[in-house]
Amino acid sequence: MKKWFIVAVILLCGAGMARGASNLALSRASVKAGYNFDFEQLVIGADLNMGTLARDLYLVPQLEFSLGGDYSVFSIDGTLQYYFPTTGTIRPYAGGGLGFRTVSWDFGNGLDGSDTDFVLCALGGADFDIGNPRMHLFTDLKIRFMGWGSDMGLWVGLSFAL
Repeated sequence: MKKWFIVAVILLCGAGMARGASNLALSRASVKAGYNFDFEQLVIGADLNMGTLARDLYLVPQLEFSLGGDYSVFSIDGTLQYYFPTTGTIRPYAGGGLGFRTVSWDFGNGLDGSDTDFVLCALGGADFDIGNPRMHLFTDLKIRFMGWGSDMGLWVGLSFAL
């Protein structure tokens, strides 16, 4: 399944660039907070909107970090987000991407360690117009798939134009 996903991402990127629809440039940044249901932790993060690869298809690298309890988790994902055409104040999107995740644990009594995995992620969410053309709120649900299983997080954040 991972091979097919990678092939699909490459084809989508290539098709957008071939049509001349690509417009890669840092355009927005986001700060966000969320909750990871599997690690039962609050998470903070940041996203960078790097522009369009094709019409309504955006390249959005994401950085996420949680610390607390027995685990600390650090993730870097490169996602593609497709925004569905709408005319209202809510813009739904869906996407996916590839990344890396490092999980460290410390249960005491020498039971500590870490693991780094290649991840595949899927996400869906929506941007909400708040009356300021330079800012909007967003929320999304992201699921990551890795060698040992999967995890899920719910996010809310503020995005602003650069």
